[in-house]
Amino acid sequence: MLVRFADEKPQFDYIVFHGIFSWVPRPTQDAMLQIVRQTLKPGGVVYASYNCHPGWSPKAPSRHVLKLFSEYSSGGTIEKVHNMLGFFESFLQSQPSYMTSTPVSQRVLADVKKYVDNRKENYVAHEYFAGTWELFWFSDVAARMQDMGKCSYACSAKIIEHYEDLNVSPEGLAFLKSIKNRIFREQLKDFYVNRQFRTDIYQKGHAKLNPFEIMQKLLNTEFVLLKPLNEFKNKIGTPRGQAELALDIYDKVLDMLAQRSFALKMMREIQQGTGIAFPQLLNALSLLVSQGMCLPCQKYSNKVKKQVDAYNRNLFEQQTLKNGSVFVASPLTGSGVMISDTVQLMIKAHMENRKSKDELARYVWDIYKPQGRKHVKDGKVLSEDSENIAEIERMAQEFLQRLPIYKQLGIC
Repeated sequence: MLVRFADEKPQFDYIVFHGIFSWVPRPTQDAMLQIVRQTLKPGGVVYASYNCHPGWSPKAPSRHVLKLFSEYSSGGTIEKVHNMLGFFESFLQSQPSYMTSTPVSQRVLADVKKYVDNRKENYVAHEYFAGTWELFWFSDVAARMQDMGKCSYACSAKIIEHYEDLNVSPEGLAFLKSIKNRIFREQLKDFYVNRQFRTDIYQKGHAKLNPFEIMQKLLNTEFVLLKPLNEFKNKIGTPRGQAELALDIYDKVLDMLAQRSFALKMMREIQQGTGIAFPQLLNALSLLVSQGMCLPCQKYSNKVKKQVDAYNRNLFEQQTLKNGSVFVASPLTGSGVMISDTVQLMIKAHMENRKSKDELARYVWDIYKPQGRKHVKDGKVLSEDSENIAEIERMAQEFLQRLPIYKQLGIC
């Protein structure tokens, strides 16, 4: 790719490597950073995610054992994952001294069981069986991004991590105030929250805006609701435990976003309609985005809409044959929206003029039944036809309630 890009000289606004950096060898990592250096536009953004110290470190010995099991056992990936569960459980029951002194081993077993129960064996194999696997310190990645990629650390990609009081104790925040170096300070925060996976944003240069310019850009940003109002949770999980959100603010914001059949609203309109002060409104919208309740919007062209429609049609067609991606493209948000395979088939059916709950459910069941595809509910595979039909009918009713949202998103 480096050779190809040297000839073509492409220039990118965004470069994303998610779930890659920890799983490729150093030469490949260096090549990725060279691509960033050569092809990212000034002002461009890099998203990088990776497994990190200190949170992952205690689990590394267990991972090594599981990787060895995969190397010295036979069978396909799915079979190995299931056999590995029994092996590791028996191994822990035999009480090796190291494992009994590190309770995190039991947590590894519980995590793997949860993924298997949710039919995510391929994820387990990716995380625990890969031969190439590396943990990083944030400060080391930041230094390599600066030296090789010519990009500086901007912020975490997770909005909730921008609210330090939700993540770090008052004593920790008081101590961190004494740390002037930004990279050192960010590295220390990983110890406070016991972080094991980082999602970072890096930038190649940036233009500074004054506070008024920032406020005006935000006020002119449009937002769209992604979920019905009854799915809002006024409690959010943080490294410090549950944080409760002020319902009097969030109810007003959500009610505004739901008006006019969920039509997108400028932040300026939301502020005028609710009377909420700008700082509080920005916090509310940010945390609603973090919860997946809403997203900021972008202007898009007919060309983009045609490209998105073509991608989604192909995705929906794949879902008739096998489980495909759960991310459906939205031209309005410029991102993927998580939608289950079943609901994607209902979108396809609706676009083919099947409108009622019964028509939608029948269409999905006629695809699932011959293929032996089953639903999982509350961590349990539904084995009986009647259970699966009932679940599909429930989802069809829910789909019809969400349909105005999907239409606003430009999905159907």
